[in-house]
Amino acid sequence: MTLADLAPLGPDWLRWSIATLGGRAALVFAGFEVIEGVVWEKHFSLAVQMPPFRGPDGGLFSTTLLGVAESRSQLYPPTFRGGILRHPNYVVGKPGGCEGCVEIYAYFTPYADPRDVERLMQFNLDCLTRWAACLDESDVMPVAWRQYSDEKSEGETASAIRGCSPRFVEILGRDTQNAAIVDVIANRIEDGVGGERYQVSTVRLSQRLKRADFWNPGETEQVRVFEGVVALTSSNLPSEVRPGAKYILLFAEGHWGGQNGPRIWLDQCGAIPLTKENLALVKRGVDQDFRASVLKQDHP
Repeated sequence: MTLADLAPLGPDWLRWSIATLGGRAALVFAGFEVIEGVVWEKHFSLAVQMPPFRGPDGGLFSTTLLGVAESRSQLYPPTFRGGILRHPNYVVGKPGGCEGCVEIYAYFTPYADPRDVERLMQFNLDCLTRWAACLDESDVMPVAWRQYSDEKSEGETASAIRGCSPRFVEILGRDTQNAAIVDVIANRIEDGVGGERYQVSTVRLSQRLKRADFWNPGETEQVRVFEGVVALTSSNLPSEVRPGAKYILLFAEGHWGGQNGPRIWLDQCGAIPLTKENLALVKRGVDQDFRASVLKQDHP
């Protein structure tokens, strides 16, 4: 059942009258997931219909106010967002594609401080019963909205974004979709849109570290190496991904741009030279992604 299923039926005048008198559709959902006897995930969301409004054509429209708090194995997509370097086990934000709704969310991993989880899961249930309708994110999740507003104004530091720090690489090991060790076989330069030139590396899979089920050891793939994806080298430049080197790749998989497009898309800071220290960083992150480690979806 969705909030649309609960919306008052009937002509516009009736719906408008019900909303004026404080009537509104609402939906509360709570749940948890147990894996091998351990509660790994929990979820709570509150959706409430906002007062209807007239569109340009005179029709009656309504918007849903939505608050969501849930635990996740990954805070995907991996990126410098929501203060992730200051508190790597939770993020607070707003979705970019919430059509017909106003939403605030708080996502956290099972390793988050219980005090943060308790704080971020505070909902204003008064939105369900009070006479005046709740109208924005601060009404439904006031604590989460306050933190989101503060962090949006602060942002991450420029030096952290440029540096691809070891701490971020560890977080990325958890949040990336796939991780693998590869041998760099060859490089070439290709021309992109607007005269941009970029490096394309041919790499051979040596070992899966996390998922990457589509790729078998010994097989090669083409990887576009852009500025910003190389981490923990002397200059963090694509030219350092050179034939003969071994790298850890953290990446998404999919044929964006058509079936002829590359299958592997490196994450930001997703090409890391293979060293004992760097491998330990990535593995610590991978081990925190319980859907990869607990559910045994990766290949040792």
